[in-house]
Amino acid sequence: MEQILSKYEIRTNQKKNAIIKSANKLFLEKGFVSTSIKEIAAVAHVSQVSIYNYFGSKDSLVIECVKSIVQETIDKAYALLDTELPYLDKLSTALSLCTSDINNLLSAYLSTSATADENFMKLISEGVQELQTDLYIQYIEAGKNAGYIDSLIPTALILKFIFAINTINISPENYKEEVNYLHQLFLHGILI
Repeated sequence: MEQILSKYEIRTNQKKNAIIKSANKLFLEKGFVSTSIKEIAAVAHVSQVSIYNYFGSKDSLVIECVKSIVQETIDKAYALLDTELPYLDKLSTALSLCTSDINNLLSAYLSTSATADENFMKLISEGVQELQTDLYIQYIEAGKNAGYIDSLIPTALILKFIFAINTINISPENYKEEVNYLHQLFLHGILI
């Protein structure tokens, strides 16, 4: 029975991955709004019902697609925690990975029409935030243990602060400069 369940799980994961891969391809080519579940099912060689069974909705599928794109970058930031680099170097590199690198990945993935769709962008933001939450907690705790972050400030409040910063609109023309300033404000405040 265990082997049968294992084969079932393997087949389920293969189908889910095929759906995510197909959805990513179609979202990239046609945009979120113009891509239907029927088209995704056809490209993935699954039924529309399978997509709804695995993901529940097109919106939930989008979140899983974003996670698949962003996961490799998040994994790099996790790997930094296990290095011998000084904490501040780890944090600086992780901040860069979690902002610039993820933004570059998503910019390549998203069409102009997709970025204009507020609901779609909200879904993407939620998917990325879900992946980043545990990572941020680990960096906050490591910073507290290393004496760089005030251990009296609750981790949950620091997370709220980080997520508030993540909602700031940044102009595309000055993206790199503004992100650097935000990193500076986050790490050092407004004091010189």
